[in-house]
Amino acid sequence: MWEVERVADLVRRQQTPASPLAPAPAVDLAPLGALWPLTLDGADPADRAAPPAPAAGMESQLLQLAAELFRAPPNWWGRVMPGTYEATTAALHAASCEHPGAMVYCTADTVAVARAVSTAGMPAQLIATLPTGEMDYDDLARRLLTYGHRPAVIVANVGSTTSESVDDVTRIALLCRDLNVTRRWIHAHAPLSGLTLATLPTRARPGFDFADGADSIAIGGQEFLGTPMGSAILLAAPGDAHGSRTDESWALAFLPRSRHAHATVALWYMLRSLGLPGLRQIVETALDNARYAAASLNASGWPAWRHNHAVTVVMSTPAARVRHVWELAAVPGTSHLICTPALSRRDIDDVIAQLTGRTRRAHLTIVR
Repeated sequence: MWEVERVADLVRRQQTPASPLAPAPAVDLAPLGALWPLTLDGADPADRAAPPAPAAGMESQLLQLAAELFRAPPNWWGRVMPGTYEATTAALHAASCEHPGAMVYCTADTVAVARAVSTAGMPAQLIATLPTGEMDYDDLARRLLTYGHRPAVIVANVGSTTSESVDDVTRIALLCRDLNVTRRWIHAHAPLSGLTLATLPTRARPGFDFADGADSIAIGGQEFLGTPMGSAILLAAPGDAHGSRTDESWALAFLPRSRHAHATVALWYMLRSLGLPGLRQIVETALDNARYAAASLNASGWPAWRHNHAVTVVMSTPAARVRHVWELAAVPGTSHLICTPALSRRDIDDVIAQLTGRTRRAHLTIVR
């Protein structure tokens, strides 16, 4: 049957990807192989009328781990979602239920945020960005003053698409306090950077989690850890944090009641297998490789830079043939290389060798 042959060909191509920059799991998922053909009920664990879902206990443990990692307050609530777009859409819906008539404030860098705002059907103000890619807080202040009669929902981009810049939630929360914006909700959209920033000392990273002032956060599982399917975690502070909501009944009508239980199992297995020490280790390695990549590119005469907290290296756009081989994303004038756990220094050397037309060089020694 041609269908079987086509699937077999797809399997072969995915098992030997053309580029080592292609997404790959940070943890060996072979022990989960027998689960993939099975149907797993991903029913909402909060649905008291439904029978217990097989993966419900795993989801609860996963959410508890995430709540500790992102310093959530007592009585937080959360869900595993299909992706950070869906998670951010749900967070915006939550914000609109708590603050009817709210205005959304966000930058234009991330397509998923723009789609989420459109899906939620909320009015929005696009905030200018600084040369670093970070939100322009002066522009945010002007817009908040202009629309001060409306509640504010501010989406902080925690890891922009092009450079992994981070809108500082601590600074946004302080700005709201100084401007007496009391009817507000700050959402952290953190597909790639959520897990990496959470392992860093607070003094070494921008503010982005609950202790820094966020009301909700969406963390991706596929972007850094490489789950084989879309996955995300949505966490939110309890409704009475701002005095208007006492339960999450509003959310149950919007959040998906049946979800991808395979994604829950994969994300649970990866984070439990790593543990916090293992997660810190792969983040440290990824950051070291990003430093190495930026230094090596510049030493080879290829302009590159990165934010100190980022695993993303921004560089001048190479020729189309190189972009195609290495699957490098490109926007006008720049491309970026994301140092995920699956990327090795040998891979980085191979990329640079093809960029510059030189043979692979000896490793540079990078001093932190």
